Amino acid sequence: FVHVETSIEEYPCSIPLTQWQNMIQQRFWSTFAHFTDDELQSACHEIEKRYQADATSNRDNDEKAKILLFRDRLVFLSAHHS
Repeated sequence: FVHVETSIEEYPCSIPLTQWQNMIQQRFWSTFAHFTDDELQSACHEIEKRYQADATSNRDNDEKAKILLFRDRLVFLSAHHS
């Protein structure tokens, strides 16, 4: 390719904690394919632990309020061969 451009676009995301954990355990991204079930379970526990620390200082601890808020980033590539 002669001309390659990249850009990173950010956007706000929100998702229920349990839904995010289920997606991870189901390996919704191919990057999770090489992790064992135990490793993914451990990661989900770590996410919940970090969420709980944030929730203690920033949100009420109501089960319904367990919504993860974060900014996701996508990398876009554009390439031309001539």
